[in-house]
Amino acid sequence: MYLLSWIVVISIIIGIYIYHNKNKQKTLDRESLEEEASNVIVLEDKDWYYSEIEVTPNDNKIYYHSHTPDWDSEFYDINEYKIEGFEVYVRQFESKTQHMWEEAFYDIRDWVVLESDITHRYDKQSEILSNMWPTLKEKIKRLKENCEWHEITGSYKAKYFILSKHPEVSSIQDLRKFFRSDSERIRLWLSKVQELCDKYSLKITPDGFRCADNKSSTEKNYEKFAKELKVILEQVNCGELEIFLSADIIKTLDWYLGG
Repeated sequence: MYLLSWIVVISIIIGIYIYHNKNKQKTLDRESLEEEASNVIVLEDKDWYYSEIEVTPNDNKIYYHSHTPDWDSEFYDINEYKIEGFEVYVRQFESKTQHMWEEAFYDIRDWVVLESDITHRYDKQSEILSNMWPTLKEKIKRLKENCEWHEITGSYKAKYFILSKHPEVSSIQDLRKFFRSDSERIRLWLSKVQELCDKYSLKITPDGFRCADNKSSTEKNYEKFAKELKVILEQVNCGELEIFLSADIIKTLDWYLGG
């Protein structure tokens, strides 16, 4: 009986070890990538929100997986990509969603938006979805746009990672020059934005602009700030989202450049 108990305990420990290693998250870590030549990176792992991509350079595919904090919903996308210069373009090949206790469903298959299925689901859940964004029309429009070639946006980690996986497209020297130029570009316009923030007692955070002195800014002052910010962004060809992500973008580029 005593021996049996130990066997059970050891089996549980081994099971936990195997599960941990099987599900160990691969991050943008220099040593792990060099040792494993990993094609997988974690895009987000915060507050239990999780998303990752796997890149397969041999057929130019991106496999995207994410899940909600409670694992109630999981999302799987497959995208094709192509590289032109240092820009990455993508188009969606497949999009699948899996809700707990429900059958998985597709929004896109073979580059085609499944309008009939989507419309049926919206009709079936009209009371739930009627007040939600996006509307049926907006959702279908967005999905169709995703099926056409477009520049990859919103995921700088994916872009840099894909570029790093194609030495046959860009030499290491040229790629380093691009990463260094991008880093310098961001640092330059970031200094201009920071000067503007100081002028209006604001600070840059991942969640947006916040008052540096913890006092609420007047609406009139913020309108002035927004107008001046717009001028700066137009001059440097930068989106507002890049500002809030700038610290992490620079950190990512520094990793590729070795600091």
